[in-house]
Amino acid sequence: MKKVYKIEIIMLLSLVVIIGACTKNFETYNTNPNQPSSVPTTNHFGAIIVNFSGYLNPGTGVGQHANYVGSRLAVGNQSYLSTSEEWGGYYSGLTNINKIIADAEKAGKTNMLAVALTFRAQMTQIATDNWRDMPYSEASQAGTGIIAPKYDKQEDIYKAIIADLKKAADLFKTGGTDAIGEGDVLNGGDVAKWQKYCNSLRLRVAVRISNADLATSTAIITELLGSPGDYPVLESNADNIELTWPGTSPWEEDYWYWWYCCHHDGAGKVVVDILNSFNDPRLPIWFVPATTDGKYRGSEKVGFVPPFLREDISDWNPVFVSGNPNPTGGNEYGVKDGYFRYAEICMLKAEVALRSGKAAIAREEYEKGITASMKQWGVEDAAIASYLAKAGVAWENSAADLAKIYTQKYLALFMMANEAWAEARRTDVPLLPPAFNSAYPEHNRAPFRVPYPQSESALNSSNFDQFKGNVKDYFWGQKMWWDTRTGVN
Repeated sequence: MKKVYKIEIIMLLSLVVIIGACTKNFETYNTNPNQPSSVPTTNHFGAIIVNFSGYLNPGTGVGQHANYVGSRLAVGNQSYLSTSEEWGGYYSGLTNINKIIADAEKAGKTNMLAVALTFRAQMTQIATDNWRDMPYSEASQAGTGIIAPKYDKQEDIYKAIIADLKKAADLFKTGGTDAIGEGDVLNGGDVAKWQKYCNSLRLRVAVRISNADLATSTAIITELLGSPGDYPVLESNADNIELTWPGTSPWEEDYWYWWYCCHHDGAGKVVVDILNSFNDPRLPIWFVPATTDGKYRGSEKVGFVPPFLREDISDWNPVFVSGNPNPTGGNEYGVKDGYFRYAEICMLKAEVALRSGKAAIAREEYEKGITASMKQWGVEDAAIASYLAKAGVAWENSAADLAKIYTQKYLALFMMANEAWAEARRTDVPLLPPAFNSAYPEHNRAPFRVPYPQSESALNSSNFDQFKGNVKDYFWGQKMWWDTRTGVN
């Protein structure tokens, strides 16, 4: 049995906990010896991963739809700005992961503590990169009487993320004997893979904050790359961190569920234009040509208009979309949420090396990153070699090389919407224009963050209102703390 099919077991056991919580007095008199009264930690952990991927999945999360801010408001439809489900999904996950961390620490379960700290950091990094400042230090503490948690600044949330990852990294280095268990639907209980995941996240975070806090960034990078034996990172595509969905109802990746339901999204203009400019072999793997003229063309708009299909825009390749088997009989493309890929590690190392004046190492990692991404999607070696020699891709030993790293990293992050959006905001590569036909024409960039849900204004107004008041354009939002670009609005 593959790990993905254990999702049903995990979720059913989680429901036992929820139902049991509603029968405090009743259970004393009606105890079923065949029904568990508590969920094993491994199953609880698995449910957290699945639920988080459903609400804020890294593959096609909130960041995928940032331009709803402009394109939907242009026609007066503000309902798409309500993100209460995603917001609530993060905080319910935070409450549950905090419980696992506390229990693991109390029981001395070193490995479970380390993986839970790692995943809490991952969840929080995705959430704060979507919303920026948000409740964290006082969040999920209703049991202690805090029902209106304060908003923490993003730079302080990042400090907490860094602390979690450092603690987890050192726990992994020390080593534990406890098993993660079959509930680990992300890494199959492989502690060594979780260790690589943890340290890879540390490198991602260090580079993310490098323009805002160089000292902290440098310290993390020096420790990681200076002690690879103690702090290993992803080493090949076999180490890719991905959640595989069964693809059958109700265990379906959320983005593809809605694609099937409404067929209202297709290829984006930014990514298709880049792929076209390089005649990139990944283009026909990811998309199919427009039916009107057989050309690959992306859209600037979010969503289609009735009848929900625009014939002049490229659509997803059926062999890539969840539920459609590829020609060889598998179904390996469209049913995964990518949390971290080896290609990203290569591009992170390339950037660090180039910014440190080590051009030869930068080139090596850059080409390894392109190769890893190509191979992930089944591109042949000969096509990869040809691609690496193309104008605009080939290494030049010039000032243009950093932008090439950023561009190829953006492509390698395909279907990792939150990371691709974050990197574009950090580097301005590729240049993301304002939302199409935006109701806010004064902007020269795409939205900076996702708006807070409407529920915050009603349920946490004492803390929320001050943040809303500090933002000139509420819907466009503030730049991320780590976004140090100038001249953007």
